[in-house]
Amino acid sequence: PTQETISEMPFGFWYILQDDIIACEPEQYQQCVAIFGPVYTALVNTMLAKSMYDPKDAEWTADQRESFRCYRTDIADTIMYSFNILRDGLLHALLQHLDLSISACLSNPAAWPALESCLHAWYAVAESLADSEEEEANPLLSMFLAKLPIIPFSKNLRVFSTVLDCIGGFSDWLAMHPQLLPHVTPIVTSALSNPELSLAATMALKDISRDCTESMQPYAGEVIDAIHQSSLTGCLNTSEIIRLMYPLGKMLSLLPAQQILPRLEPILAPHLQILSSLTSAPATDQHVRQK
Repeated sequence: PTQETISEMPFGFWYILQDDIIACEPEQYQQCVAIFGPVYTALVNTMLAKSMYDPKDAEWTADQRESFRCYRTDIADTIMYSFNILRDGLLHALLQHLDLSISACLSNPAAWPALESCLHAWYAVAESLADSEEEEANPLLSMFLAKLPIIPFSKNLRVFSTVLDCIGGFSDWLAMHPQLLPHVTPIVTSALSNPELSLAATMALKDISRDCTESMQPYAGEVIDAIHQSSLTGCLNTSEIIRLMYPLGKMLSLLPAQQILPRLEPILAPHLQILSSLTSAPATDQHVRQK
């Protein structure tokens, strides 16, 4: 992954090709899909291999990590373009890859890169799926989300983080299928107190709290407790704490009025104490200069 030079060059071609295919008249479009569908399927298989992390990436330089991050972003875009051509064919293929990679990872935890790469591909098509009305009743998505709890993500933080990205990416779809929320909500809340996962976890929780508010009522207490516990650990940075105030407000709004203040006060009290100490502290030279 640190030596990609030529493989970066055709990314623009795959976008232009699918854009031209989509622009065709219906009859010609079907002919093009029949011809180029297998090509895009082979392309996705190649992209899944290309987007795998190197288990020795801890030895990479900062520039190499950034280069690979950009490379994976281009791969994600290419997989999204492939979905525009393959539709359900791509989802079937990704489900097969997911089953194989889960089995491989259960027998050999070192096989995690293939599992993470497959999850990254699912995340890549999430936006397209959410914007597509005909996907609302697609059983393939239910099958994917129902598999998330059996993924051995707890053994690898990269896999766990990509699982969280997928949950947030499919929040619109989860709003239409709230029966799947019990599968994913505990995954998100369990990651809040982990400093290496808190960014992905707070973003996923914000997404599902925004899009699935009413359906989250059975889990409101669980989410509020998780936010409270994570705020006590000291592992969250300021932006993550601020981000959590959104799902906190959404979950509090689902409680009876008399329960809101008792649940809110323990979470906000430490921040109010900090504000109080700051306002009562004598002004320093720096504060004077700022004024």
